[in-house]
Amino acid sequence: VSQELYRNDLFVSLLWNPASDKTEQLASFFQRLAKAKKTQSEPDMEAIRKIEELSRDFIQDLEAYGARLLSIYEHDGILFSEQSEFLHQLVGGRRERIPLTFGTIASTIYSDRVIF
Repeated sequence: VSQELYRNDLFVSLLWNPASDKTEQLASFFQRLAKAKKTQSEPDMEAIRKIEELSRDFIQDLEAYGARLLSIYEHDGILFSEQSEFLHQLVGGRRERIPLTFGTIASTIYSDRVIF
C-alpha cells in the first residue's frame, strides 16, 4: 500500500506590465485616467482581456503538469475561494478552507494574530 509522504504544490503569479518604457507608462496612465473619468468606470477591459489571454496561453503551455487557474468551489453548500486560501497559506503557513465573502480578501485571510 502506497502512502503519500509529501506533496509539492507550485503556485505561479503572472504579472503583466503593458508598457515598460517610462514615457509609455505615463501616457498609458493618462489615457486610462481619461477613459475612466469619461465612462465613470474603473476596469480597463483591454487590460483584463490581455491578462486573461496570457493566463490561457501560460496554462496551455503547462497543461502536462496539471496547471490550472485558482477558482471558487463549493463544499457542503458553502462557496470557498482558492485565491484566498493561497494567500492565507502564504500568511499563515498552513492550508485552510477560506469561505467566499463580500468584504476584502485581507479581512478573510488572517485567522491568527501574529506578534513579532
